[in-house]
Amino acid sequence: KSYKNQKEEIDKSLMKWNWVFWISISIFIGGAIFYFYHSFDEKFDYVSIFRYFPFWIFSGFFIFYSTKQIAEYKRLRNEYAYKEALNDTYVGYERAVEKSDNKILKDKLLEIMLKAAEFNPSSTLGKSKGEHPFKSMMEKTKQKANIDESEEW
Repeated sequence: KSYKNQKEEIDKSLMKWNWVFWISISIFIGGAIFYFYHSFDEKFDYVSIFRYFPFWIFSGFFIFYSTKQIAEYKRLRNEYAYKEALNDTYVGYERAVEKSDNKILKDKLLEIMLKAAEFNPSSTLGKSKGEHPFKSMMEKTKQKANIDESEEW
């Protein structure tokens, strides 16, 4: 039951980040459409685009960050769904073993379930956990700079 509760909490957070993502996308696209439409006006000067530039930067940042958070929460949700299914399986097997009153079978079941519980399905997914967007952009820039420097030599 605790795995189910955790999964439900993660679902709520996942919904929140989905909303952040779609609102950010809407602001980003809405601003682009607005300025594209007004670019055909005679009084329009391209300097006015810079007034909207901070909104594009912030919405772009939130788009990037929310996709990272969505991926992280999906990974956690899958992990808790796996643990919940594992727990349900254990309870079902335990009931079947209790009917047979076989002590060796009970011990073997417990051993198998403990080994299965140790396996973390999210370990097979990407290793990035809650990356900060600015940090990852800086790391990519640094890697690119290192590649460019090595090509010069």
